Amino acid sequence: NASVQATPILCLDRAREAAAALKHPSQPPAGYLYGLPVLIKDTQAVAGVLFTEGSSLYSTRIAEESDAVVRQIEARGGLVVGKTNVPEFAAGAQSFNEVFPTTVSPWDTRTTAGGSSGGAA
Repeated sequence: NASVQATPILCLDRAREAAAALKHPSQPPAGYLYGLPVLIKDTQAVAGVLFTEGSSLYSTRIAEESDAVVRQIEARGGLVVGKTNVPEFAAGAQSFNEVFPTTVSPWDTRTTAGGSSGGAA
């Protein structure tokens, strides 16, 4: 990540705590994630984690609660380990903003990764 800047926000301690508390159901429901590490786009709030939406207006904002999609992922055993870079307010086709360095391609760091999810695809 240090060279491509795809995941400028990490929440590994939070993920470790969630992993330690994870109790796998004896009859897991369809779609159960079994501790799968997950990255969330920085347009979604994750409780206790920096939530910038790629904007300097929110460069220090910490989410008080998680968005519904994050709550669903975590309720199904997913572990949020970080957040992906985005253009400001996800309004663009490349992940550059004034908060974090530009996300670049891992194949050629002179070029952009493209996309509003910091090369997540």
